[in-house]
Amino acid sequence: MVRHLGVVFVCSLALLVGCTRTPPSEAAIVGTAVEPSGAPVLGVGLILVDLALAQTSVGTADLIEIDPGQYATGTVPVAADGSFRLPLPAASELPEGVLSPAGDFLFNVRGVADCDLVADPADARVSGHWFDDRGTYPGLYGVSTAGLALALVTETPLDPSNVYGHPGRFLVWLYADRPVAIETVGTGCVGNVVVDVALTTGWNVAAWTFDAALDQLVLAAAPNADPAIVTLLPQTP
Repeated sequence: MVRHLGVVFVCSLALLVGCTRTPPSEAAIVGTAVEPSGAPVLGVGLILVDLALAQTSVGTADLIEIDPGQYATGTVPVAADGSFRLPLPAASELPEGVLSPAGDFLFNVRGVADCDLVADPADARVSGHWFDDRGTYPGLYGVSTAGLALALVTETPLDPSNVYGHPGRFLVWLYADRPVAIETVGTGCVGNVVVDVALTTGWNVAAWTFDAALDQLVLAAAPNADPAIVTLLPQTP
């Protein structure tokens, strides 16, 4: 069973509109941004989360703490054709709490009986992460003429009304402080969440896929991912 995690998108992100400074970084997300209603997208930014502080809900120089344990960058501009380039923060710019022990970096596994993460080496640290059909952390948010919204990132166009029916991959960016291999172990993982990913030092592209036959999410590395398509999601109260 896929666990649907509640995602809180705080209105405090409004203070980031117009803040377009981003840090110099070799790593970046490059792609196009779309808003399903056709509203022009003005900018995109990154959100990171400290899982120790953001247990029930859920940044980059200029990382702003928008809610306890949640950090966001300012936006980078989106061109008229939807294209953008979003630099990712260097290690020195990450708040300490956004990195978790690699064996406990994934919120989706918490609470699943007989399903654990095993990391090698065990002392590696990885950006705290969770995936949900209403947003992902670390993840992107967008600013359009329709307002602020969380986003999902894919390689092919996404129908936001049928996220788990999407036949392709959902891209995510994970930071690791050293090379590390992480996998799920236990009989409870099948039908819930399966992870088998090797990360290098720095930012890594990984991808979630949905296995409809087993009703489970699968996370694996995606070093050769296609350019990102960032789809802003409808926001529910």
